[in-house]
Amino acid sequence: MFALLIGSCLGGNLTPFGASANVVAMGILKKEEHPINFAGFLKIGAPFTILTTAVAALVLVGLFHINVLFIIIGAAFVGIIYHQMKKGDKS
Repeated sequence: MFALLIGSCLGGNLTPFGASANVVAMGILKKEEHPINFAGFLKIGAPFTILTTAVAALVLVGLFHINVLFIIIGAAFVGIIYHQMKKGDKS
């Protein structure tokens, strides 16, 4: 789920028509007599998109490992409780 959210937010940063804000920015730049072409936008957008995607991927990996850790701890806790209950049944 998080990967979909990240992809939909970051995907628009790469090209001038990838997000409505980029289209508005291109219009403002043209109006202010600082036009930028597609290749110029890619020069700015590509490094930013690669960097933010890499950081987002690291965050997702970190979240996944934390979740796995919580699952392992939870399973161990359930196992301890189960064994304690079994010991109580034998008395």
